[in-house]
Amino acid sequence: MRAGLDWLLLGVLPRWAKTEINLRGIMISHGVSLVIRPLYRDGRSKSSRDSLIVTATAIVASWAVVIGSGSSGASAGRLLPWIIVTSHVFNVYYESKAAKPSRSVINGAVSAAILLVLESIHYSQELEVAGNTWLSVFSISKSALLLVFCLFVPRGNDESYKGLPADRQHTGSVIELLTFLWPRKTFRLDSLQRKNAASLPALPAGLRTAALTERHQRLASQRAAHKLSSVLLRDYFGPLALQSILAILSSLAVLGPNLVTYRLLQHLSGEREGDNRDTIFLVALLGASSLLPVILTAWMRWLGSSMIAIPMRYTLSALTYQKVLSLPTIPVSPEDREAKSIAILLYMNALSARACSAFPICYKVVGLLTQLVSTTAVLVTLVGWKSVAIAIAAALSITPLTTIFMKRWSALLVGIWKLMSNRSAILKDALLAIRQIKLSAAEPAWKQKIYRIREKEVKGYKDIAWLMFWMVIVGNISPAVLSGVPMYIYAWQGQLLTTSVAFTFINLFKELQSKLWAVPQELPRIKAAGTVQPNWMLF
Repeated sequence: MRAGLDWLLLGVLPRWAKTEINLRGIMISHGVSLVIRPLYRDGRSKSSRDSLIVTATAIVASWAVVIGSGSSGASAGRLLPWIIVTSHVFNVYYESKAAKPSRSVINGAVSAAILLVLESIHYSQELEVAGNTWLSVFSISKSALLLVFCLFVPRGNDESYKGLPADRQHTGSVIELLTFLWPRKTFRLDSLQRKNAASLPALPAGLRTAALTERHQRLASQRAAHKLSSVLLRDYFGPLALQSILAILSSLAVLGPNLVTYRLLQHLSGEREGDNRDTIFLVALLGASSLLPVILTAWMRWLGSSMIAIPMRYTLSALTYQKVLSLPTIPVSPEDREAKSIAILLYMNALSARACSAFPICYKVVGLLTQLVSTTAVLVTLVGWKSVAIAIAAALSITPLTTIFMKRWSALLVGIWKLMSNRSAILKDALLAIRQIKLSAAEPAWKQKIYRIREKEVKGYKDIAWLMFWMVIVGNISPAVLSGVPMYIYAWQGQLLTTSVAFTFINLFKELQSKLWAVPQELPRIKAAGTVQPNWMLF
């Protein structure tokens, strides 16, 4: 049973369980099932299975009794996380002893992390009681040790290919995966400095070009009537879904610093009662919440490069060269055959480039939409839907003006580039006239041409400077100015406008306005790649 279903049971079971005895029986059965499941999978003898089942049941039941007795007044709802995590730990331990890939490592790590959070929240209330200090620290330490165990257990055995170490991103421990420490056992700094390709690690079998090409062709043969973009979407659906999930989490994590700042301002202004310990905790939480989006963004980019962009690019490149090499022999001149091969190669490379440029950035659209919805929900909670509706309308009213500015900016740059090209051509003609001793008679005309072009260039730079001025005004000052209108309406409705509400609203509104402007910039790139008409038969 996976960790997600475990925590779904954690939220559902305590509501309908009638007695604590029945609930403990369900929890112990769940824990024993996770322990004995590998025994049936490996086909052990009946006597060996029976003895191990009895031993596992006794261990899990004893652990439940110890936890229940050690925590004074522990309820069934608090005992269930311990049973789940302990079951995952036993499962991880068995798989590691059997020298098999530990499929339960990530489930155990997630369960142990949530357990640590639950225990920290529960016992943080009892740390101030003199008699419960050491008991609280001991209980939190137990859950932390379970998390450390799951973090440092390898997810699989090290692999090698033709004597070279394989990439450990799929076999290293969870802590190596989260902190990008897995390359230290495969990549050597001296080998990279000497550019010794023979000592570099080999890719796993599933990421080699032959395997990727075979998988793409097998999938494409089943969807012959579909476009290339739909085939690639089906082929890389797993990494794209994982990247989208991380984008959603990152968009929600971006709200963390603003929400923590809101609570911190409430403490500092006296709106909410609290002592110095709460303030110090909020300051530490502010730093941690600011670090989380950075980590998630790094993970999204890594997934986009290692699991989507690079495999997709090399797969399509291999298919392109296979197509060119398999062209039928036509009785034409070698020059015509080479020209046709180059034309096909360039056309297919252009198609693959359009597809590869869109898929690694799909997560941006998902993240933008998630952040728009979540930010709007927080703003509605702060100041009400009327003020938020006016704020969004004001932000959208500026969007056409920004679009006009960007088009005007592009047109001015193109005009200046053309003027620079014309000036270079005129100077070239003037130098040629000097060499032919023809400049003296037409020298005023040449000067007039150069002066006119230079005057147009200066005028173009002046227009760009004015346009930059207004873009800075609209982009940097308008969010602060427009955010004052909803604040006025909020205060006009008779609500108490506090410091925490004002500062939090202004920060969130600036982020919301920037995201509203970013959506039209990302959608055309994905739409252009999605209109790739040729089907997979071209490849």
